[in-house]
Amino acid sequence: MKAFPVAFPWRRDDDARVMGTGPRRWHALRALASLSVLAPLALAIAISFLVTPDDIESGRVVLSPPCLFKLVVGRPCPTCGLTRAFAALSHGQFSLATSYHRASIAIYALFWIGAIVAATYLLRATLEYVRLGRSGENT
Repeated sequence: MKAFPVAFPWRRDDDARVMGTGPRRWHALRALASLSVLAPLALAIAISFLVTPDDIESGRVVLSPPCLFKLVVGRPCPTCGLTRAFAALSHGQFSLATSYHRASIAIYALFWIGAIVAATYLLRATLEYVRLGRSGENT
């Protein structure tokens, strides 16, 4: 049976065996997917701890370009204020964060939950990938 009959018709069975088509490959792809979710969430959370809302307000730190929606329409977009709100939440300023964006606490919590879930999936997939490599089960 060919491993990639439609997507990779030029590959032979030997190529598929070298690449790994079994559970080990599945766990590697699962780890990669988890990492692609974890990286932006963790980066946003880490940056929110490194800067303060005052740094952003004063212009000492510029994390994003001006909001194009606000420049064109003249009204704030649904995500306007979230960067400052995340920085405020990371520094324990809850009332300031809600003044920047009303839903900031819920969104901040979702970022943390998403990062924790993605890190858990990444760890489990990586451990299973290593375990399968040691046991020789790759089919």
